[in-house]
Parts: sequence; C-alpha cells; structure tokens
Amino acid sequence: RSKQWYQRRVRGNIGSLYRMRRSLPIPLRKPVFSSLIQSYITYGISVWGSGGSASQLFPIFKAQKNALRCLFNLKRAPDSYARPGTKRTFNENMFLTVHNIYFYTVLSEVHRISSLSETTHSNLINFSARKPDLVLMRKGETQYLDSNFLFAAPKIWNT
Repeated sequence: RSKQWYQRRVRGNIGSLYRMRRSLPIPLRKPVFSSLIQSYITYGISVWGSGGSASQLFPIFKAQKNALRCLFNLKRAPDSYARPGTKRTFNENMFLTVHNIYFYTVLSEVHRISSLSETTHSNLINFSARKPDLVLMRKGETQYLDSNFLFAAPKIWNT
C-alpha cells in the first residue's frame, strides 16, 4: 500500500473524530486517537516510510496533526490566524509523530534482527567484523534505495 492510501485512511478518520469529540470523555481521547489514527500510521511503516524522508512523510504528519487538533479541540486564539501548536499535546499524551514512529520501528527491527543467530541475519543485514555495533549497507541493486528498508536501516542505526 502506498503513502497516499495511509494518508486517506487517517484523513478519513478525522470526520469520525470530529463527530465524536464533544461526546467523548477526555480520558478516552488518547485510546481513540491511538486506535483510529496511530494504528494506520504504525502498520508497516518500516516498508512504506521511504527512508524516513521528512518531505515524503509530511502529508501524513499533517493529517496526524489535524486529527490531534480535531480530537483534542485545539482552537485558534481569538486574535490570531495561526493554528494552535500540537507539540505540547503530542508530549502530554506521549504520542509519537510519524517521523519518530518510523525511526523507532526501524531501530527496533534492526535490534531484533541483530539478536538472531549470525547465519539467520547474514542475508538480511551485514554487521561489521571490526565494530560489531556497526551495520553495513548491502551491496547490490541501487534502484529504489531510498525507499528500501535494507538501505535505510543501516543509515538510521549508525547515526
């Protein structure tokens, strides 16, 4: 599935959030946001996240922020045209942005692969013989490298 499909799913659920935001008690807003928005973003993000590129993930990030504003009823100040910031709401509710979800997922998957036996992970990811914590990039096809998990994972792990 493409990034546009995930963006449409998130944006489609914003209407549901808008209809239920006034009747939904405050303690239930966090699990509702997690189930209706974060679940779509999290599913398969290491595959469709395209190397965690900020420009590639920006439309989904924008939809994620719109959903957060809608559910938590963040409104503009009466004397301002600027939209309210969502950073504080993300932090207070311990939500990760789509970029952070991508990095967290890739790092946890590389860690999981590194804990496998050496014969099992040797065809997935190559580890350096001199520095066991260093992940080497695979050699081979150079087409679509930026959107390939096996190319993006070593870049993220080694930084």
